[in-house]
Amino acid sequence: MASILSRARQNALLKALALDVLNSHCSMNPGALGFFVRCLGSVGLIDEANNLFDQVKRVGLCVPNIYSYNCLLESLSKPGFIDLVEIRLKEMRGLGLEFDKFTLTPVLQVYCNAGQFDKALSVFNEMFERGWVDEHVFSILVVAFSKWGEVDKAIELIDSMEERNMRLNEKTFFVLIHGFARQYRMDKALCLFDKMQKLGFCPSVSPFDVMIGGLCKNNELEKALCLYSEMKELGINPDFGILTKLVSSFSKEGDVDRLLKECWEDMNSHTKNLLYNSVLEGLVYNGSIDIAYDLLRAVMGKNSNGYSIITKYFMDNKEIITLNTNLFTIVINGLLDASKVDMALTLFREMVQFGCNPTLLLYNNLIDALCKLNRLEKSYELLRQMKEVGLEPTQFTHNRIFGCLCQRKDVEGAVDLVRKMRFYGHEPWIKYSALLVKNLCQHGKAVEACIFLTDMVQEGFLPDIITYSAAMNGLIKIKSVDKGLELFQDICARGYCPDVISYNILIKALCNAQELQKLSVF
Repeated sequence: MASILSRARQNALLKALALDVLNSHCSMNPGALGFFVRCLGSVGLIDEANNLFDQVKRVGLCVPNIYSYNCLLESLSKPGFIDLVEIRLKEMRGLGLEFDKFTLTPVLQVYCNAGQFDKALSVFNEMFERGWVDEHVFSILVVAFSKWGEVDKAIELIDSMEERNMRLNEKTFFVLIHGFARQYRMDKALCLFDKMQKLGFCPSVSPFDVMIGGLCKNNELEKALCLYSEMKELGINPDFGILTKLVSSFSKEGDVDRLLKECWEDMNSHTKNLLYNSVLEGLVYNGSIDIAYDLLRAVMGKNSNGYSIITKYFMDNKEIITLNTNLFTIVINGLLDASKVDMALTLFREMVQFGCNPTLLLYNNLIDALCKLNRLEKSYELLRQMKEVGLEPTQFTHNRIFGCLCQRKDVEGAVDLVRKMRFYGHEPWIKYSALLVKNLCQHGKAVEACIFLTDMVQEGFLPDIITYSAAMNGLIKIKSVDKGLELFQDICARGYCPDVISYNILIKALCNAQELQKLSVF
C-alpha cells in the first residue's frame, strides 16, 4: 500500500496510512519499517518518516535494525538534515549497530550537499579503507568537488576511478561537464567530454550547448566552431540558442561568414529571421557598428558604399527578414555609443520612413546624445516630433535639454523651459541649476544668476544651499558684498540652513572689505 501511494504521489493518503499503522498497534519487522520510511522519504514526508520511526520504536511495535536505520538516514540525507543524520548515527553507535556501506553513503551525500568538505572527506576515507567505495560513492564526491570549484581534485578522483576499472554514468558526465563549464575550466570539460564519447555515450544537444557556451565565454572561438561542426557530423541539430551564442561572440566577419556557410542551408525562414537579429546584435555588441549599420540598411534596400561578406546571406532573403523597432534601436544605440550621432539620426529618419514607431527611450537616448554635443536646436526638433506622435516627454527628456541650456548660460531659455516642465509636473535637476549659476558667476554675471534664482522660486522650484552659495560668491567677486549679505539674510528668513561654506564665503568677504561690524549678524 505504501509503495503504491508513494509512486502515485498521494501524500495525504500516505500520511493517513502512517497514522493508521501507529493506531493499529500492529507489530512490524525491521524490513517493513525501513521500507515504509523510505516510501515516506521519497515523497518528501521527512518529518512523518522520522516521527513514525520514533513512535514505532517507543511503543514497541518494532526493534529497528541496521537496514531500518539505513533507510531513515537515506530519507534524512536528501533534504540535507545534517543534525538529524548525526543524531541517528550517534544513536546507532549507542545501540551497538555496526555501520556498513549503506549507512555511510547517505552520510557522505548529506555532507557533500551541505559543502562540509572535511567531514565528507573523512567519511569517504573511512569507506575507502573498508573497501566500500563503488562507482556511486565516487560519483557523489566527484560531483561535490565540481560544485565546490575543486576541478583538479574532481579530475584526480575520476582518474582514480579509471585505475579501479570504474566509470561514471552518463548523467554524472553531464553534471560534471556543466560544473566544469561554470568554472570556465573548459580544458577539463573538453577532456571529460572526450572520455564520455570514448566510453560510448552518445551526447545530446545539452552538453554541446554548455560546452560551446563556455568556450565562447573563454573566447576560444575556434574550438567552439569545431564542436559545432562535430555536432553536425554526429547528426545532432544545433538549436537556435547555440547559434546565438556563437554569432554573438564573433567580432570578425570571417568567423561569422564561416558559421553561416555551415548552417545556412539547414535553416528555415523563421530561424533565418531570428539569426539575422542575433547577427545584428552580435556585431553591435562586439564593436562592428559600421557593418551592423550597413547590414540593416541593406535589408531595407538602401545603397551602401560597400557591403560586408555577411550581407550576401540576407540580401537574397530580404523578404523573410522582419525589421522592427527593436532592431533599429539596437543599431542606433550602438551608433550613439560609438559617438556616430549623425549616422544615428540618419538611421532614425529612415526607421520612421520605413514605418517603425520610435520608442520614448530611443527619443531620450538621441536627445541625450545631442545635448552632450550642445546641439540644442536638433534636440528641440526631436522634442517636437515626440509630441506630434503622441509621446509625452519625461523628466529625463526635459532635464537633458535644461542641462544643455544651463551649459550655454541661456537664462531666458532655461526659465522658459522650467515653466513648461511645471506644466508636466517635472522638477528641474538641481545640478543643472547650480551649473548655470556657477557658469554665470565665473563670467561676472552674478546679477543675472540671482535673477535666475528669483525666477526659479517664482515658478515654485527652490534651489539648494549650494546653488545659493555659488550666487553669493559670485556677487562678492564683483564687489557686491552688501548684495551677497542681503541674499544670505533672505534665504535664512525663508528657512534655509546655511552650511559652513556659506558662512566662510561671507566672513572672508567682510574681513577683506574691513566691515567687521557686520559680522554681528552671524
